[in-house]
Amino acid sequence: MAVFVRLWAVAAGILALVIAGFVWLAILNFKQIQITLLHERLAVLAEVTAVPFQTAARIGMPLGGVRNADALLERARQSDNAIVGIHVADAAGRVVRSTDKAVEGTSLQMPPGDRARWSWLDGEHLFSSVRLLGSQDQRVGSVTVEIDRAGSMIRTRAMAAELLTSAALIWAAMAGLSGLGLWFFLRPQISAFRMVEQQIEAFESDIWRKQADACPDPHEPSLGTALREAHLRFRRQAPGHGNDHA
Repeated sequence: MAVFVRLWAVAAGILALVIAGFVWLAILNFKQIQITLLHERLAVLAEVTAVPFQTAARIGMPLGGVRNADALLERARQSDNAIVGIHVADAAGRVVRSTDKAVEGTSLQMPPGDRARWSWLDGEHLFSSVRLLGSQDQRVGSVTVEIDRAGSMIRTRAMAAELLTSAALIWAAMAGLSGLGLWFFLRPQISAFRMVEQQIEAFESDIWRKQADACPDPHEPSLGTALREAHLRFRRQAPGHGNDHA
């Protein structure tokens, strides 16, 4: 029985490792998909919000002087409950307009080079920016949308919990089936191995009790008989054997 339990434990352990690997990859893939969808959604929202500011920049108007700028930004912010703020920054990255007045005057991250769109993570907030071009196609500023990733993280955790529950049920079912399969297909081999173990244990017990010198039954060929015969030959050939029985 101990042999069967060991084989079953190995099979169940391998199944657990394989299933855990698939679950981990699935969670990472789902998380990456969530982040990609957030990036795309924010990019579209940033581009739509940037239209009136881009129009003003093309005619040379300062970004902070756009008419109804606060109303435009607030309307865009209310389009999605996950949006924390929308910020308009100048070419140096200094915020000149924002739905959060406490942010105005601070600096935002600006990309190296002359990229049209960029994004970054800061803790649990995701930022997505689009550049604003002036009359000579020079970069004069950017519009940045800031979103809280808490909703996305909750969805990822919920999916992970469901996936882990399903994986545990699948593992339990497959472990049970593997146990039945091992017992059905390897029962003769397991029984034979168990018999060998019993004969070895009986021989070791006889050694400790000093009963292994008894003559084995030649009409009962077995591993135990072979061990006793080998033990007797060794005892007879060992130096000082005769003195032990003197």
